Amino acid sequence: RRADQRRRRGPAPEQVELLSKLLAGTLPVTPEAMATVREALPTEQAGNATLHWKTGTAKDEGKPWTAWLVGWVDRPEGAHVFACWLEDPGDFDAVRSHRMAFCKGVLARLNLFTPPH
Repeated sequence: RRADQRRRRGPAPEQVELLSKLLAGTLPVTPEAMATVREALPTEQAGNATLHWKTGTAKDEGKPWTAWLVGWVDRPEGAHVFACWLEDPGDFDAVRSHRMAFCKGVLARLNLFTPPH
């Protein structure tokens, strides 16, 4: 199943499609390359769920930061792919912190991943 949550415009559908193909093993690269990418991503465990993720940020002159967290949550019923994007006018460190808190909050509200407090 897919959980595509976006707060602002961004290429979230494309990211969800790419990650879905990565998990299905259907990208036009070798199986070894896909395994390397899957294993290289950071993970976080909470209960019976494992969050696999990649972050990013970008800023155009005169505009707020765009920040994202994309990945998937492995759960007993299967993998849930997500892309979470937001805009934030704060400084870089604040944006990085807000991105993780905001996106993990979305995953928690969807009952996909609830990190310990």
